[in-house]
Amino acid sequence: MARPLARGLAVLLVATLLLIAAPRPSQAVTFLEQIERLRLLAALLLDLRPGQAPLVPKTGQFDATLEVIPTPGFNTQVGGKQEPIDPPPAFPRLRLRYLSADGLMLGVTASPAIEVLHYSAAYAGGELGLRHAFGPLHAELRGFAIAGQLRGPFAQAGARDTLRFANRGADLRAGVPLGALALYGGAGRGSTTTELDVQADGARIKGDNAYSYWLAGAGWASGDWQFTLEQNVSENFLRHVILAASLRW
Repeated sequence: MARPLARGLAVLLVATLLLIAAPRPSQAVTFLEQIERLRLLAALLLDLRPGQAPLVPKTGQFDATLEVIPTPGFNTQVGGKQEPIDPPPAFPRLRLRYLSADGLMLGVTASPAIEVLHYSAAYAGGELGLRHAFGPLHAELRGFAIAGQLRGPFAQAGARDTLRFANRGADLRAGVPLGALALYGGAGRGSTTTELDVQADGARIKGDNAYSYWLAGAGWASGDWQFTLEQNVSENFLRHVILAASLRW
């Protein structure tokens, strides 16, 4: 019974991953709509998503992870003008986790304000989760919070706009290990508080947004290393992937 269940879940997760894998650029019309969308896009791209299968280790271990978040395509029309905004092709992130054999997961992430291609991001975040194995199925309930500041041309090329954000939320994931391969999926709910200072006109745009997200991923273990591809979908306007390489000891 356990083996057919695991195979069925694996097929379902692969189908889900393939279904949502295609990127979907965001669209907006008016100046205010697009500024609001760009503000929310930046906050969600730096959201502290799981980026990992929720497997319970046999012994306690640490996990150091390098994540790369490719920047999805998006509409840069602000008002009636197509702004030549050119964000970095990807955002890197370092994470450190502790995983216990009892299922406890503790994690942190942080970044100094290092400028790359006219953008800089300084942030700090943490996560807390509880994992459990139900036969062949592994699951985790996780909570997170992250806050920081981004600077760069959000609304106009060459500008020095400033975005401050604070996100918090929780998600539930489940997955199955299939030898060296692990497949998983899940969903979460979060909220973000943002404040964008637009250099061009001195405007300060504030917002509080609740959001839902769905994810599906696959991990591959090789010795002390694990490599992960995770597809995220936020509401109906943002699809992006997380690529991760983890070293465990």
